[in-house]
Amino acid sequence: MLRIIVVDDEPRQRKGLVEIICRLRPEDEVIAMKDGEQVLEYVHDNEVDIIFSDIRMPQMSGLELSNRLLEVDSEIIMILISVYADFEYAREALDLGAFGYLLKPVSVEELGRILNKAAAKRKERREQAFPADEGRLLTALHIFKEHLLKRWLYGEIEEKELEGYVPDFWCGYLLHLSMPNAGESEIQEEMMGNASLWLKRYLENAWVFTFRERKDGNILTAVILLFDEKQEITMVLDRFLRNMKKEYGEDISILVSSSFDGRQILVSNVYKEFSRMKEILFYGPYGKVMYPEDCREKMVYGNGNIATFSKYIRKQIMEEKGEEARTELERFFVDSGYEGMVRPDILKEITANLLLQVLDGLNEFVTDEEREGLMIGCIRLKSCARYKELKEKSYGLLDKLAQYCQKGKLQVSPIRQAVRYIEEHYTEEITLNSLAEMYHYSPNYFSSIFKAYTGETLISFVNRLRMEKAVEYMPVKNMKNMEIANRVGIMDYKYFNKLFKKRYGMSVQKFRDQMLEKGEMPDE
Repeated sequence: MLRIIVVDDEPRQRKGLVEIICRLRPEDEVIAMKDGEQVLEYVHDNEVDIIFSDIRMPQMSGLELSNRLLEVDSEIIMILISVYADFEYAREALDLGAFGYLLKPVSVEELGRILNKAAAKRKERREQAFPADEGRLLTALHIFKEHLLKRWLYGEIEEKELEGYVPDFWCGYLLHLSMPNAGESEIQEEMMGNASLWLKRYLENAWVFTFRERKDGNILTAVILLFDEKQEITMVLDRFLRNMKKEYGEDISILVSSSFDGRQILVSNVYKEFSRMKEILFYGPYGKVMYPEDCREKMVYGNGNIATFSKYIRKQIMEEKGEEARTELERFFVDSGYEGMVRPDILKEITANLLLQVLDGLNEFVTDEEREGLMIGCIRLKSCARYKELKEKSYGLLDKLAQYCQKGKLQVSPIRQAVRYIEEHYTEEITLNSLAEMYHYSPNYFSSIFKAYTGETLISFVNRLRMEKAVEYMPVKNMKNMEIANRVGIMDYKYFNKLFKKRYGMSVQKFRDQMLEKGEMPDE
């Protein structure tokens, strides 16, 4: 029997797909869910074989869900459902490891085909995953021991139920070790493995067990049980940090809990309080050992006004002021935590949203391929292990966006041609429809990219150009005001005078009188 999840924010679509799958495979369990967060929470504690997900969902897209599921459990078979317009997203998901995709409206025949194919693949993976050898049995025992220990930490079982798995001890500590994202996943795995090995080696009179929570991929949790009351862990941990730095050139931070003895102090109470503190590791200090008394900083929900920040950053990028844009992004990081340190998950969320808003405002100058790459980069900010990494990757995305935008502005050739045409034919009647037709765009689309490129609407641009040209004729004494209006393409003098006054704050005649008083109008 397979366990299949259908995730879609639209109830009718979700229900319809579930009914079809149930008819095709009545022997399987089919579960309906409304969003990606619900799926991730379920997968954390349950085995899932196949997931069908809509690509477009408001809280978490199917593409993001696919990425996060592949990090959680690479064995899950992910199938994306999209309309034709989202095909590029589906192709991106395939490149990142998704199994396949379906186009809406989904046909029963096509659904059956890909479902049978996925079921066969899942069966093949299962057969390969559980060879009956000693290594697998040892791994299973380790997993079972980890399961028991976690239940002990969570307060679900008592210490006496761990007999045979955990030795008698004098006192214990919990550690959270924050590992940097070391670029390649194999290197990070090696660091995790060596961290466990070296802790066991350095703490000779202790029992050491390490594990990772799925939701905290960069944090290694260690249970340290000391047999000897004279055993001191502070110097051991300092030595451990120095050696890890020497070996990998990376700083590891360690958070140490209060001690527990399993009798007077329940380990579950220590673990509960201790787990709330680990968010401090996101901010550092890196390369240090910290204790509960060092972690009293207040974690808050970030409030940064991303609409204001994104608008200003877009403006700086459009004006090719990259340093000013970076400075504003730095100010965002400072401002977002004005009451204290923002919870890491919240900070990563609002940082990703900020850069996505900046990207959205500059879409006209970024190609589809560049935009997709930047969107994926923004989404991946949510997996940053450290504050420093979040900032560095955010600055990198901002620099890329500025680079793409500058290149895009230079490549918007039809708009540049339109501007040159207006400068050469400003005395003639120029309409949005005629220009759009000339350069093979719809009027609405031409209007939007013209404004994005020039910062003005077409009417404002033409009127400003005509007023500036009119000023060039002002010094000619024998040229009447009406003639100047006609020279710049305006036959209605009242309208001409109104536009001129709006731009220069005075009538045409007053402007020329002032020029005469200043001697700026020659006799000839």
